[in-house]
Amino acid sequence: MRWLLAALAWGVGVPALIGADWIRVNSPNFELYTSSGEREARATLDIFEQARDFFLRVKSTALAARLPVTLVAFGDAKDYRPYSLKSFTPAYFVADEQRDYIVMSDLGADRTRAAIHEYVHLLVRDSGFALPVWLNEGMADVYSTFAAQDGKIMVGSIPRDRNYALTHEKWMRLPALVAVGMNSPEYNEQERAGIFYGQSWLLAHMLILGDGYAAKFPMFLAEVSASGSSQNAFSSAYGKTLAEIERDMSAYFRQSTIGGAVYRGELQKVDIGPARPSTDLETALTLATLTGLLGRTGEASDRLEKLAVAHPDDPEVEQALAYLDWRRGNLDRALGRFEQALTHGAGGWKIYWDYARLSALGGREREPRLAMVRKALELKPDLTEARLMLGQELYGVGRYAEAQAELRQILNIDPPHATLLFVTMAYLSAQLSQPSEARRYAEEARKYARTPSQTASVDRLLEDLENRAAPSSPGLPPPPPDVDDPGPPILRHRGPQRPAPQPR
Repeated sequence: MRWLLAALAWGVGVPALIGADWIRVNSPNFELYTSSGEREARATLDIFEQARDFFLRVKSTALAARLPVTLVAFGDAKDYRPYSLKSFTPAYFVADEQRDYIVMSDLGADRTRAAIHEYVHLLVRDSGFALPVWLNEGMADVYSTFAAQDGKIMVGSIPRDRNYALTHEKWMRLPALVAVGMNSPEYNEQERAGIFYGQSWLLAHMLILGDGYAAKFPMFLAEVSASGSSQNAFSSAYGKTLAEIERDMSAYFRQSTIGGAVYRGELQKVDIGPARPSTDLETALTLATLTGLLGRTGEASDRLEKLAVAHPDDPEVEQALAYLDWRRGNLDRALGRFEQALTHGAGGWKIYWDYARLSALGGREREPRLAMVRKALELKPDLTEARLMLGQELYGVGRYAEAQAELRQILNIDPPHATLLFVTMAYLSAQLSQPSEARRYAEEARKYARTPSQTASVDRLLEDLENRAAPSSPGLPPPPPDVDDPGPPILRHRGPQRPAPQPR
């Protein structure tokens, strides 16, 4: 199965959390900032590492590359409130251009379950699936009860709050349940969300673990992601109508017990580093970033600007301001921030890649941009978007053989980028007097065209390739840019990848 996310004391209403003794604890795959104790912090990281190990074991295909994951846990609900997403959610998942954040009100057991729920959302996003709200929430709930003990891993026990809602509240009809969207009151209002979450848990539990449903769940998952229709996916995978699924779900809840699943096997033991005090800068930068991700960009900008004054040579502050400026549409200022961050020692493939992308949007000179793209690929050779940009940039300066050699290094391609890759390879092959390869790549591009405009563009290319056989025909124009990826610069998390055809 393929599935599986100190505030500054300046300004009005900003809680002075720096004095709350925040600590930072790291494990191999997570970092945790918290104002709770070290014991709770280490136990939380251990649970997350175990959950990650389990989820990676039961997947059927590799997950896409993910950004680093930072956990932020407050000491109590009062401190958490200014950073909460909804008044009734004890945890949530957000992401910026550099990392994923899972934010918790505290490190209690119920909060940790909510945080694992959010981590499942992160993994679903990274898998590339586009799931309806009910399934995304239901799957996250089913796996949020993950527990490991005595060589056994257990998932799927019924959460008390979901059981209470299913027992005491009026159920939604299934067509209404599967129609709930991100802006629906059933998803956003506390008094209506209980039964929505309860039924979403129940339906997902039946599909993932129930007799007669579990075996075909991967088919259902793929179909609902591809079609966007729960009704069509139920019909395609199970041959049942919504009314029949609704009856089965009701009977599933009325059975004497609703069992989970037990997996045998010891999970990998990981080393969790010692706790250390979080610096005022680390805490303030993390919480200022969360403020921006919650939509309070003006407040986030003020807090980051004050941090930049207090820490003029810190590259992380400059990077945070660069990304915030980019999201707010201030491209020239964002470029200047990136340049300052690099001058002050910023590194990592992400900043080189995002600087190159912003440079392209801003019409900056090509050669410095090429250097940035090459640096990003040196640090992350499998970054398909960067390899595509490099090929197009080299085409633009007439370095066709070099561009072709770069693009041939792409061994696997995800569907959203396939049309652009094959179109570019077709243009390059034509310029290098390889007509049969040019046509083959153009025909491959047409298979992956996702929109009428893409199909029309590829059809024009095929026509141009035919006409170019005449001696008087002009050279082909450059391939179209990647108009599907304009920014802001959050890395697109991809779905399944397919081998890229190579010249015969």
